[in-house]
Amino acid sequence: MRWVGATSKITRRGESRNLSKILAPSTSSLIIKRAAMTRQSPSAMPLLLGIDVGTTGARAILVDARDGRVAAGATREYPLYTPRPLWAEQDPNEWWRGVVGAVQDALAAVPGAEVQAVGLSGQMHGVVLMDGAGEPLGRSLIWCDGRSQEQCEEITSRVGAARLVELVS
Repeated sequence: MRWVGATSKITRRGESRNLSKILAPSTSSLIIKRAAMTRQSPSAMPLLLGIDVGTTGARAILVDARDGRVAAGATREYPLYTPRPLWAEQDPNEWWRGVVGAVQDALAAVPGAEVQAVGLSGQMHGVVLMDGAGEPLGRSLIWCDGRSQEQCEEITSRVGAARLVELVS
C-alpha cells in the first residue's frame, strides 16, 4: 500500500507528519486534520478509506472508488470502563491504537491499494480533558455516561426544555 501524493498532515502538539505515518504502530498522533490524495497508477485499485471511532471499537473500511464495492474492512475493539454505576469511560489512547490497527488490517487485505480520500466519523458527544502538551489527562467521559443526570435535570428545570434545546442546538 502507498499513499499517493500524500499532502495530508497528522498533527499533535504543533508538529506535522505525513499521513503515511498512520501506518506506523509507534505513531501517537490523535487528530487527522485533512486528507487529499490523488490517484497515480491506473493499474492500482483506487480506494476510499472510512474510519469510525465507535463506542465498542474502531472500524476501517476500504471502498472501491470506481464502483462502491467494499474491498476490505476491519475492526479493533477496545474496552468500555464502568468503574461505578452510571459511569462510562474510555481511554483516548486506546481509540488511537484501535484506529491504527484497524487501518493496518484493512490495508493488508488489499495489496496495491491506493487511498484516494479518508472519511472520519466518531461516537456521539464526549469529553477528553487535555494537559498543556496535548496529552489526555485520563479517560474520556463518553456519551452514555450518566453521572451528571441530576445536574442536567436542574439546568432543564431552571432554563426550560425548549430554551435549553435552543441554546445547545
